Amino acid sequence: MPMYSDSFIQTLFFNLFHILSADPQSKLSESPALKTIVKNLQVDNERLNRLFHEWKATEKKICALPDPDENRQMISILLAADNLPAGLPITSHLRRYASDLHVAESVFSSILKNPHLLKAGGDFAERQQGLYQNLAQRPQSADDGSSSLRPRNLYIANQISPEGLDELQRLVLAHFLGLHVALDGPPGVGKTQSIMEMAHILKRTVYTRTCSSRTTDAHIISHPSLIAQDGVSVTEHINGPLARAMAEGAIFYGDEFNLLKDDVQKRLNSAFDDRRFIDRADGVSIQAQPGFWSAISYNPSQSMVARDLDDSVADRFVHLHYKRWSPDFKALISRLRSIGNPQSLQAEASRFDVQLKWRGISDGAVFYDGQKSDEGSIRWFNFYSGKESPTAPQYQYLMLVQNGVPDPHDPKQQSFINNLAQQAFAPVQLARMLARFTEVLHDLKTSGRSPLLKKIGLSDLNEKEDLELLDIHDSSARIEMAAMLHYEYLCGRGWNRYLAQSYAARLVVDQICYGQYRQKKLRDSSVYDMVTMVARNMRLFADNRQYNTRLITQNVLNAEKNKSG
Repeated sequence: MPMYSDSFIQTLFFNLFHILSADPQSKLSESPALKTIVKNLQVDNERLNRLFHEWKATEKKICALPDPDENRQMISILLAADNLPAGLPITSHLRRYASDLHVAESVFSSILKNPHLLKAGGDFAERQQGLYQNLAQRPQSADDGSSSLRPRNLYIANQISPEGLDELQRLVLAHFLGLHVALDGPPGVGKTQSIMEMAHILKRTVYTRTCSSRTTDAHIISHPSLIAQDGVSVTEHINGPLARAMAEGAIFYGDEFNLLKDDVQKRLNSAFDDRRFIDRADGVSIQAQPGFWSAISYNPSQSMVARDLDDSVADRFVHLHYKRWSPDFKALISRLRSIGNPQSLQAEASRFDVQLKWRGISDGAVFYDGQKSDEGSIRWFNFYSGKESPTAPQYQYLMLVQNGVPDPHDPKQQSFINNLAQQAFAPVQLARMLARFTEVLHDLKTSGRSPLLKKIGLSDLNEKEDLELLDIHDSSARIEMAAMLHYEYLCGRGWNRYLAQSYAARLVVDQICYGQYRQKKLRDSSVYDMVTMVARNMRLFADNRQYNTRLITQNVLNAEKNKSG
């Protein structure tokens, strides 16, 4: 048998434990399949016990590996060990998780129809290799001229920012810039799936934890466990999903993170800021290795008893808000999941009045737009500059086309968007304007008024809204730094300067209005609407009206000299 990585062995056994434990009548330790895999992969008892205790402390579900080839290796090992004549065969159980393991269900159907592939006895390595080749050589259906993609599992980006960035681009940008992310939005809009897709893009292992009010730091960081060592039982701390991700330079994903108690949330802060370490209960300090990245998600609730993220925790993340799906897009996704593998996603989408377009991502947060040619192939263009690319991106996916999203490469929009770019703030001015923007909001939160309102044309805001009810998260230098990092990177790649400025400002707005803050009501509008209005009047966001940015800038930046005005 070939040598496998620690992450491969862990995922393999976690899946095996999960499958075998589904049968309450069987005793896991007596499973012939487990004994076969332990023997052939030469896993000693100490390691097996450690893997079992780690599995017990995690969310118990089928886990996929980022690399498709490793997935096929893992599945072939599990199938080769499935030589039980009765009970709950691993093969049948794996079939339920075909899409989770990124293998077409038709593959499992074909294997089940060919008993010789699963015959008991013989050499395990030969049986496993035969199954692996059967999985690896089976052709996958292509879609729209791309032979390297599997339509059933092809990702469709659907959370598009007003500047035209989709959620995968936003996540990749944050990761590339060394920033952790917090996703909020209603259930069922793809928060978890987008993080799982990031594992494929980054080719990293994801360690997850679904949180609740009963989740403690021991479930996330480490927990004590009795293990056998030299014939004696000793207590050893087993790393939880966060500590494992940090130690291996992998991805940590905390779902329903707001359900954690405040003290547990704060206990994790050192892992998510510049310190990049976490102390276990046994005194061992885990330092994050290069590549470590974390994402958390939650569903904001207006319930009076529901928790939100602690402010000190929220301050350490870039916040992305996921919106509800449109009825047509939701219907399309339901259709795709029910029929499995259509001949063409594009054609199927058109039946639901949904338009899709190609996008791609390569290393270094390089983004691409794809256009299907008359011959059926895809021509790739640099997302930032619009220039045609001689090479295809490493990762390809589809994006939901939405009305009103700017396209700087569209000849019909170029004139207006280029005009905006000429009026955009210079980098130093933008940094100062973002600081003044957050200062205005801080003044409104603490006193209900700000000397800058008159300067930006909102002197009557106090009369229109009950600003004494304003409740927002105070922005810090962390998020303004994150916004400027994004701005500098996007401009450096050649993206439209005004769109880069608008996106940077949006990161600040989304952090100030994260979670429950977003939908809190004033008199006539929500907190988010009011905050966005202030940003728009300060010319941080695009506006269809023509304006003199220089005059606005001078008024705001000079306002400190006359705060009584």
